[in-house]
Amino acid sequence: MKKYLLLAAAMMVAAPTFAQYDTDITPGRYMFNTQDNADDGLYHYDSYIAGANPTAGYGQTTVKPNWNDGYIMLNGAKPKIEDVNTFVSAGLSIVDLGGDAGKVLCLNGMNSKFNDLYGTSIPKASGNPAWFGLNFFSDPDNTPVCSSGSSAIEEDRTKADKVIRVRVTLNIFQNKLSESDPVLSNIFCSNNQNGVNPAEDNGITNIEVYSGDFCQVDEDGEPVTDDDENLVYDPTRWMQYEYDTYLPAPDGQSYTHPLRVRVNVPGSGVLNSSTIFIKSIELFSHDGSEETIYNERKKSFETLSVELSEETGIKDVDNTAREAKQMFDLQGRKISKLQSGVNIVNGEKVLVK
Repeated sequence: MKKYLLLAAAMMVAAPTFAQYDTDITPGRYMFNTQDNADDGLYHYDSYIAGANPTAGYGQTTVKPNWNDGYIMLNGAKPKIEDVNTFVSAGLSIVDLGGDAGKVLCLNGMNSKFNDLYGTSIPKASGNPAWFGLNFFSDPDNTPVCSSGSSAIEEDRTKADKVIRVRVTLNIFQNKLSESDPVLSNIFCSNNQNGVNPAEDNGITNIEVYSGDFCQVDEDGEPVTDDDENLVYDPTRWMQYEYDTYLPAPDGQSYTHPLRVRVNVPGSGVLNSSTIFIKSIELFSHDGSEETIYNERKKSFETLSVELSEETGIKDVDNTAREAKQMFDLQGRKISKLQSGVNIVNGEKVLVK
């Protein structure tokens, strides 16, 4: 079987190192290298709801009795939820990227050119959905809960004695990579009563993810552009998006567990031209003595080889049209885009008036 190996054109970035946490509480379904599509070639979530939140207590009334080593829920704009469900469900599948990346969860936009550029036949969304989110619940019977309530912890974070680290490993393709229009508007967590923890008015939870985060970078860490000055996509550049959260002690008889990891896509139509790959959504618990990052978020990158074969629909890979420019000013300093005056581009002088 003939295979094609995609490696980063830029410098290989070493995998980041992380603190060791007490317990891995990741549901098996969120390690997508273990998952398969259904008979229809798609990957199915368990339910969908209209609006931003399910009914308070949903984790106990619905998730727990239907738990299957994971529970995934779609939520979306109320007036258009049936359309959102139809569009999104058609474009959600498990794709084997081979190499270090392996099998991943893929959400492929209706007009994404990923299939055209890489010769794949990944299922596509059947329309351009309004805003929506994919929600990944923790195990209702295996999620640690703090001994203090939400108000006490917000006043003094050291009272969070059961901290949960969330780690999402992902890569995003877009027809034209952007550093200004996010593909993911936020990734954050809610508890069983739909409260956001940590709260802080939800402001810092809106740490966006852009397709431009996944461009090739040169040996100096600068973005690489093609002949049209567009950022060059790197399928081997994977982000590890991390933050800490917690579940406060119950208020009366109201359970605060399980946790809900929320991955939101804005209603700007950005999914239409994008393909989102999620390798895993991991959860770890610790007692708070490790370094905590809460809402500050951490974005780090690792290089994962992508080995695509004819079995996965790859017929050929042609990157010649996306060859990177090497651009310098007359002082020999590397530049990321052409400037007024004389530029040195791939060894040739280029005048920009």
